[in-house]
Amino acid sequence: MDRYTNPWRPNFEAIAVGLWLLLAAFAFVSAPHWRLHTPAFHALALGAVLMALTWLPGALRMRAARRALNGRPLALVTAEQLAGTMKRLPSQLWLGRGFEWERAQAQLAHDLLRVGPSRLAEVSPTQIGAHWLHGLAPREDDLAVPLSTLEGHMLVVGTTGAGKTRLFDLLITQAVLRGEAV
Repeated sequence: MDRYTNPWRPNFEAIAVGLWLLLAAFAFVSAPHWRLHTPAFHALALGAVLMALTWLPGALRMRAARRALNGRPLALVTAEQLAGTMKRLPSQLWLGRGFEWERAQAQLAHDLLRVGPSRLAEVSPTQIGAHWLHGLAPREDDLAVPLSTLEGHMLVVGTTGAGKTRLFDLLITQAVLRGEAV
């Protein structure tokens, strides 16, 4: 079982890196001012730098997780790019790029909502929606569903500005590119 670490907690790893580097700088700079063996202070400084380096990957992971909450830039897809994607995904309907929502993303969202997304992510008064959702997965891939599952009817719901019209454009364009009557 994987260990879960809440990435929305304070970045204690970054604090540890800073303190170890501060100790290293103090030991190196103050070494000549003590009536002790200078190489011992240099060894202490080296050890402190090594400790800072061991904490650094965790601090960078925490920082990257928080930066991802600011969302990704809006991606526009041309009909030519869509045709290329359709060739890679035959007999499937491409819905866009994203990630499959699993337990890990649900737990991250729950923890983030408890903290408050506005405390960790930039909030724009002109944007609607929860753009921080894109930061819950390390990467996004093509999302597609088999065309056979869409025979009959399909219901698309969402609030104003959620993307229903853009999805409709995407569905129609793919139907036209497949040579279907629209």
